[in-house]
Amino acid sequence: MESVTYRLSPRAFDPYRQPFFRGTVEVGLAAKLTDYSERIGWLLVGVAVLGTVGYLLVRADKAKPPRWYFYPLAVAAFLGWAIGTTIEVAELFNLSQPELSGKLVIMATIFVVPLIDELLTRYLPATAAP
Repeated sequence: MESVTYRLSPRAFDPYRQPFFRGTVEVGLAAKLTDYSERIGWLLVGVAVLGTVGYLLVRADKAKPPRWYFYPLAVAAFLGWAIGTTIEVAELFNLSQPELSGKLVIMATIFVVPLIDELLTRYLPATAAP
């Protein structure tokens, strides 16, 4: 009868579920992976930000380039979108309650970025440079 129970329960044979292994292997491995995943996460966010700005620079109209504040606003919009749509990115920014905070960030981004763009377009001269 005992063999039937073990056959039906694969967890009984899993050595990584034992307290010794859980304390040494899983926790140590999880700590290393968490450390690397945070670094990789920041690396990917940085690459995405640089990619966003690079793409916009390459695609910019040479005859009538965008105003200087277009690029910081594009980065702010991208980060707001990334935080609001990806819980992992929200966790990188150490937001309390990342899921809820992410939704609030994207909601604010949707309204604040166009408002700042409109205000800067109206009240800064067209020849303003960085």
